[in-house]
Amino acid sequence: MRFLRHLHLLLFLVLLSLPAGFSSQAGDTSAFRVLSMSPAATEVLFSLGAGDALVGVTRFCDYPPDVFQKEIPRLTNMLDVSPEMLLTVAPDLVVLDNLNFNLKDRIENLGIDVFVLRSDNIPTLCDSIEGLGSVLNLRERGSEIASSIRSELERIRLLTNGLPRPRVAIAVDRDVKDPLIHSLYIAGRESFYDELINLSGGENAFNMAGVTYPRMSAEGLLALDPDVIIDIVGSHAGYELNSGAIQSAIQNQWKSLPELKAVRGARVYLVQGDEALRPGPRIIGVLRRFAIFIHPELASEIDTRPLNKTTCSK
Repeated sequence: MRFLRHLHLLLFLVLLSLPAGFSSQAGDTSAFRVLSMSPAATEVLFSLGAGDALVGVTRFCDYPPDVFQKEIPRLTNMLDVSPEMLLTVAPDLVVLDNLNFNLKDRIENLGIDVFVLRSDNIPTLCDSIEGLGSVLNLRERGSEIASSIRSELERIRLLTNGLPRPRVAIAVDRDVKDPLIHSLYIAGRESFYDELINLSGGENAFNMAGVTYPRMSAEGLLALDPDVIIDIVGSHAGYELNSGAIQSAIQNQWKSLPELKAVRGARVYLVQGDEALRPGPRIIGVLRRFAIFIHPELASEIDTRPLNKTTCSK
């Protein structure tokens, strides 16, 4: 009996020493095997300091550079996932986002935990960053990132408060290889960008509710006639975006619509790369860009170090 009591005590002490959840120590992600199925989630995971926990990412995850330096396997195309791959990689946690959260049930049915990084709006994004930090025992770092985003958003909002609000259209997708602009997708009232426009001191030129990213013809854009156009051209366009020839081609596209107020006033701005297409830690830099595009008189009051803007219509 004495032996059994000692054995029970020993087992109790061992259980106390086991990690709670995946890990009991704040900042320790060594017990995690994380599969990121979202470029935005991959950025968040690295910003949290959880890059070493990644056992796989999507083929579109190209930031930060550590994704390549660590040679993390590229296992999925983001919008689909095979049970065979999941069972082979054996992640403890799969991180999804707004674009593929419909995969959640399928993955959980295999006994794998899922976290969905929501980015319906900026408060939701900040909450998600904090939530993912908590799941990974990185609560403090998650709160730090979210707090820095919230404080910078408030600072920009106060800077633009009371200023005139130009009408802004954000182009998010079109055929950039076409020499003319025949049609394009713009950010509607239900989009993430609508909030960025408002915080930056502008007003969304497309004010119809219920449409997230309306497809608009050139004629429709002429009828909308925004004061400012922000043209987001991501890497999916298939161009080497830093090429001067490509920048010139995009500028010429907009010059083909000289009737637009934004073109006449040299208020068409090009945002290159995927930073503005991925709601995540770099959203602060995106907001700074937008605020300076919409209110260039504020440039000296906004930290412009991460800013790389190109005016398309001069």
